[in-house]
Amino acid sequence: MPTAAANTVINNGFMDITQSEIDGLTVNGGTVTAYENAQISGLKLYGGTAELYSGAVLNGSAVVNNASLTLNDSQTLDNLDMDNGTVNMTYDGTSKQFTVQNLNGSGNFYLTSALSENQ
Repeated sequence: MPTAAANTVINNGFMDITQSEIDGLTVNGGTVTAYENAQISGLKLYGGTAELYSGAVLNGSAVVNNASLTLNDSQTLDNLDMDNGTVNMTYDGTSKQFTVQNLNGSGNFYLTSALSENQ
């Protein structure tokens, strides 16, 4: 997969990513949406939002400071640094996993689920 950009900064703007790789993405109050076959390495969210749909991949480390990260698929991170950040895991009828090797700081994790009887 070709690298579409490196060391990209978004200031109160927005970016849609599909079928490309971003190496070093900083979001200052903006919005990033990643779709199938998108890869983001080194995501830093400062007051912004990011949503990764099914098939998008988050690699390496991430920073979520006064920001929101929504994951619609399983993800694995080496490091997650949070300062009043929020990580949302959505539910679409399939199980998902979020693995973080090193978690630092404080924030909230929200998990959407469905509970059914006799299952």
